Amino acid sequence: MNEQQQFALLGQCRSIKENALSILKKYDDYKSSYLKIMNRREDYSSYPSETEYTLKNLIKNIDYEVKGILESHVDVVNRAKQIGIIITPKKKKLTSEGICRKMIIDCDTIITTIENIISSLSIKQKSVLEPLQKDINELCKNLDTDFEMNLNKAIKNLNDGDSLGSSLIIARILDYMLSQLASNKDISGNSITEKMKTLADNNIIDADIEIVTNLIIKAQKKVRNALDHTISYSPDSSEAISLLGDCVSVMKIYTKAINYKKSL
Repeated sequence: MNEQQQFALLGQCRSIKENALSILKKYDDYKSSYLKIMNRREDYSSYPSETEYTLKNLIKNIDYEVKGILESHVDVVNRAKQIGIIITPKKKKLTSEGICRKMIIDCDTIITTIENIISSLSIKQKSVLEPLQKDINELCKNLDTDFEMNLNKAIKNLNDGDSLGSSLIIARILDYMLSQLASNKDISGNSITEKMKTLADNNIIDADIEIVTNLIIKAQKKVRNALDHTISYSPDSSEAISLLGDCVSVMKIYTKAINYKKSL
């Protein structure tokens, strides 16, 4: 089961848990109302009121609601086995209320396990992420606070296991910087690659122009994949970190381009 499938399972478990909690609340409310009515009746042998019948039927209808989410619960339990999460079934028959409580416990177990799996970056990934964070902290000193705020959120999403959310934020920042570089009229050139050559010719950037050009082309392609193409875009943590690395590299050029404009 890949990372995106784990996220899908996580979302389904949260939905089942939420529904089960909602059903339990209704059950408790109906049962409480029914008992109040019964306590007020002086003669228990008399015919029950219409309200009693209504409450009895409402409680009975809960059985159908439980059956409605039980199938989904069985599905997530079976899928959880693919990542080694074994849910032990109850041996005795449970009431609808008991089934709801069991579903909540099972979903909590699956949710906690998956969150621990997807939130853990490998040691190698953390070693790559740490210097990128330091570069971001330094570069953001000369940029709008929105850069730091969004990049910190992207890194938090990455640490939390949300590679897609992280990548979309990074791609948006990259897209902004690339568009600003391309439209910068203070730097001569008809295209962004020509403008990079201008910066290199004026010793604003000291990297090999071919390396810079390849970086820009690669970054543009990644941004298109993330923001323009298809909803099937689903990067894993390694791809998100790679995109962040490209973002930092473009930020280094971007900050120098700003200084170039200021120096004119």
